[in-house]
Amino acid sequence: MTQVSIKDQLKKLVELQTIDEEIYKLKKILKEKPAYIEEQRQLYEAKKERLKGLEGKSKDVQVQRKSKETELLAKEEEIAKGNTQLSQLKTNKEYQAKIAEIEHMKADKSIIEEKILESYDESDKVTAQINEERGRLAEEEKKY
Repeated sequence: MTQVSIKDQLKKLVELQTIDEEIYKLKKILKEKPAYIEEQRQLYEAKKERLKGLEGKSKDVQVQRKSKETELLAKEEEIAKGNTQLSQLKTNKEYQAKIAEIEHMKADKSIIEEKILESYDESDKVTAQINEERGRLAEEEKKY
Protein backbone atom coordinates (compact mmCIF):
# COMPACT_ATOMS: atom_id res chain seq x y z
CA MET A 1 0.00 0.00 0.00
CA THR A 2 2.83 2.35 0.72
CA GLN A 3 4.33 1.63 -2.69
CA VAL A 4 1.15 2.68 -4.50
CA SER A 5 0.94 5.88 -2.56
CA ILE A 6 4.62 6.63 -3.29
CA LYS A 7 3.97 6.02 -6.99
CA ASP A 8 0.96 8.33 -6.83
CA GLN A 9 2.98 10.92 -4.99
CA LEU A 10 5.81 10.70 -7.55
CA LYS A 11 3.30 10.97 -10.36
CA LYS A 12 1.76 14.06 -8.75
CA LEU A 13 5.22 15.56 -8.22
CA VAL A 14 6.04 15.06 -11.92
CA GLU A 15 2.73 16.68 -12.85
CA LEU A 16 3.49 19.54 -10.46
CA GLN A 17 6.93 19.95 -11.98
CA THR A 18 5.39 20.12 -15.46
CA ILE A 19 2.95 22.78 -14.27
CA ASP A 20 5.81 24.72 -12.63
CA GLU A 21 7.76 24.63 -15.91
CA GLU A 22 4.73 25.96 -17.78
CA ILE A 23 4.30 28.74 -15.20
CA TYR A 24 7.99 29.62 -15.54
CA LYS A 25 7.68 29.81 -19.34
CA LEU A 26 4.57 32.00 -19.13
CA LYS A 27 6.21 34.35 -16.61
CA LYS A 28 9.23 34.62 -18.89
CA ILE A 29 6.98 35.47 -21.84
CA LEU A 30 5.17 38.06 -19.72
CA LYS A 31 8.51 39.71 -18.96
CA GLU A 32 9.82 39.54 -22.54
CA LYS A 33 6.70 40.65 -24.43
CA PRO A 34 6.48 44.20 -23.05
CA ALA A 35 10.18 44.74 -23.85
CA TYR A 36 9.65 43.36 -27.36
CA ILE A 37 6.57 45.50 -27.87
CA GLU A 38 8.45 48.58 -26.66
CA GLU A 39 11.33 47.79 -29.01
CA GLN A 40 8.89 47.48 -31.93
CA ARG A 41 7.21 50.73 -30.92
CA GLN A 42 10.56 52.53 -30.86
CA LEU A 43 11.49 51.15 -34.29
CA TYR A 44 8.11 52.23 -35.63
CA GLU A 45 8.44 55.72 -34.15
CA ALA A 46 11.98 56.07 -35.53
CA LYS A 47 10.78 55.16 -39.02
CA LYS A 48 7.89 57.59 -38.64
CA GLU A 49 10.27 60.39 -37.67
CA ARG A 50 12.55 59.59 -40.60
CA LEU A 51 9.57 59.78 -42.94
CA LYS A 52 8.55 63.15 -41.47
CA GLY A 53 12.11 64.38 -41.94
CA LEU A 54 12.14 63.28 -45.57
CA GLU A 55 8.78 64.91 -46.20
CA GLY A 56 10.12 68.12 -44.65
CA LYS A 57 13.20 67.90 -46.84
CA SER A 58 10.97 67.47 -49.89
CA LYS A 59 9.03 70.61 -48.97
CA ASP A 60 12.28 72.53 -48.46
CA VAL A 61 13.54 71.47 -51.88
CA GLN A 62 10.28 72.60 -53.47
CA VAL A 63 10.40 75.95 -51.67
CA GLN A 64 13.99 76.49 -52.77
CA ARG A 65 13.10 75.59 -56.34
CA LYS A 66 10.18 78.05 -56.33
CA SER A 67 12.55 80.71 -55.02
CA LYS A 68 15.05 79.96 -57.80
CA GLU A 69 12.28 80.02 -60.40
CA THR A 70 11.21 83.44 -59.16
CA GLU A 71 14.83 84.56 -59.27
CA LEU A 72 15.07 83.22 -62.82
CA LEU A 73 12.02 85.20 -63.92
CA ALA A 74 13.51 88.35 -62.41
CA LYS A 75 16.79 87.70 -64.25
CA GLU A 76 14.94 87.20 -67.54
CA GLU A 77 13.12 90.49 -67.01
CA GLU A 78 16.45 92.23 -66.32
CA ILE A 79 17.89 90.80 -69.54
CA ALA A 80 14.85 91.92 -71.54
CA LYS A 81 15.08 95.38 -69.97
CA GLY A 82 18.81 95.54 -70.78
CA ASN A 83 18.15 94.55 -74.39
CA THR A 84 15.52 97.28 -74.63
CA GLN A 85 17.96 99.84 -73.26
CA LEU A 86 20.55 98.97 -75.92
CA SER A 87 18.74 101.00 -78.58
CA GLN A 88 18.70 104.07 -76.34
CA LEU A 89 22.46 104.19 -75.76
CA LYS A 90 24.39 106.89 -77.59
CA THR A 91 28.07 105.92 -77.32
CA ASN A 92 29.87 102.77 -78.30
CA LYS A 93 31.40 102.60 -74.81
CA GLU A 94 27.96 102.60 -73.14
CA TYR A 95 26.76 100.03 -75.67
CA GLN A 96 29.71 97.69 -74.95
CA ALA A 97 29.24 98.10 -71.18
CA LYS A 98 25.53 97.24 -71.50
CA ILE A 99 26.34 94.19 -73.66
CA ALA A 100 28.83 93.01 -71.01
CA GLU A 101 26.21 93.55 -68.30
CA ILE A 102 23.64 91.55 -70.28
CA GLU A 103 26.15 88.74 -70.83
CA HIS A 104 26.83 88.68 -67.09
CA MET A 105 23.09 88.47 -66.40
CA LYS A 106 22.79 85.61 -68.92
CA ALA A 107 25.59 83.77 -67.12
CA ASP A 108 23.78 84.28 -63.81
CA LYS A 109 20.58 83.03 -65.45
CA SER A 110 22.38 79.90 -66.63
CA ILE A 111 23.61 79.21 -63.09
CA ILE A 112 20.09 79.63 -61.71
CA GLU A 113 18.71 77.26 -64.37
CA GLU A 114 21.33 74.68 -63.40
CA LYS A 115 20.34 74.99 -59.74
CA ILE A 116 16.68 74.52 -60.68
CA LEU A 117 17.54 71.35 -62.61
CA GLU A 118 19.56 70.10 -59.62
CA SER A 119 16.59 70.76 -57.37
CA TYR A 120 14.41 68.59 -59.64
CA ASP A 121 16.97 65.79 -59.32
CA GLU A 122 17.09 66.25 -55.55
CA SER A 123 13.30 66.25 -55.40
CA ASP A 124 13.18 62.98 -57.36
CA LYS A 125 15.70 61.38 -55.00
CA VAL A 126 13.81 62.52 -51.91
CA THR A 127 10.50 61.32 -53.38
CA ALA A 128 12.03 57.89 -54.00
CA GLN A 129 13.34 57.83 -50.43
CA ILE A 130 9.91 58.84 -49.12
CA ASN A 131 8.22 56.02 -51.04
CA GLU A 132 10.81 53.53 -49.80
CA GLU A 133 10.44 54.75 -46.22
CA ARG A 134 6.64 54.53 -46.44
CA GLY A 135 7.03 50.86 -47.38
CA ARG A 136 9.36 50.27 -44.44
CA LEU A 137 6.99 52.12 -42.15
CA ALA A 138 4.08 49.95 -43.25
CA GLU A 139 6.15 46.85 -42.46
CA GLU A 140 7.11 48.22 -39.03
CA GLU A 141 3.49 49.12 -38.37
CA LYS A 142 2.45 45.54 -39.09
CA LYS A 143 5.14 44.22 -36.74
CA TYR A 144 4.17 46.72 -34.07
